[in-house]
Amino acid sequence: MIQRVLLASVVAGAAAGIALTALQSVAVAPLLFAAETYETGVGDPGLLPHRHGELTHSHAGGDRAHEHDGHALVSAGDRTAPAAGGDARAGSHHAGGHDHDHGGAWAPHDGIERTFWTGVSNVATAIGFALIIVAVFAWRGGATWRQGLLWGTAGFFVFFVNPAIGIRPELPGAFAADLLDRQLWWLLAVACSAAGVGLLILAPKALAKVGGAALLVVPHLAGAPHPEVEGGLAPGSLADSFVFVSAATNAAFWLVLGVVASVAFTRFARA
Repeated sequence: MIQRVLLASVVAGAAAGIALTALQSVAVAPLLFAAETYETGVGDPGLLPHRHGELTHSHAGGDRAHEHDGHALVSAGDRTAPAAGGDARAGSHHAGGHDHDHGGAWAPHDGIERTFWTGVSNVATAIGFALIIVAVFAWRGGATWRQGLLWGTAGFFVFFVNPAIGIRPELPGAFAADLLDRQLWWLLAVACSAAGVGLLILAPKALAKVGGAALLVVPHLAGAPHPEVEGGLAPGSLADSFVFVSAATNAAFWLVLGVVASVAFTRFARA
């Protein structure tokens, strides 16, 4: 059984991770690079936001340092969930030959090297998520592709949708609250979402399901950390596009992961 779980997880993680990397290269990366042109001062100056008081964009220290963090895997083309769920880079080599150094940490160059290491990170993280889903299949004694869709949708909600309600995916140069505060809140949101969804799907009693639904709103009652001034260096339209693309990319990732995990687990169980 353990061997089947591992094999199915590797197959599903590889398929979903590769699909995610391809989608990021086409849809996410161009938005990140476009935002970085505003961050480095080569974008349209007429679209740059006004400064408010002492609020400045910093690259070292402070509550609003340049951090490429987003939700779950979507930002793995340049960043991942605030809880360090993947491919965060302290110093990244940006488009246009601009070396953006945040302390001398190694980072892959743009192009094939960066895409390759992003893909490695995506596949490794996807295998970890697949292990959770396949373990549920093994515990329940099997899975259909429809159940794969169900659990993929659950993963999408737990790791992206509910956290994104409080802290939406952010482009480079976005004004943000303290990183540690965001990380802790993201962990709270994911933990409550996972427990809540688990109770809603698996709990046999109505009272437990009500408790699961209540858990989903706990992080939002606690309140997500936000900066004193909303906005960022990139235009609002670009930030909105990034949120939409992030959601679509994550949805595709989780649905592929769930379906492939269910099919692979069923296939290996028959072998």
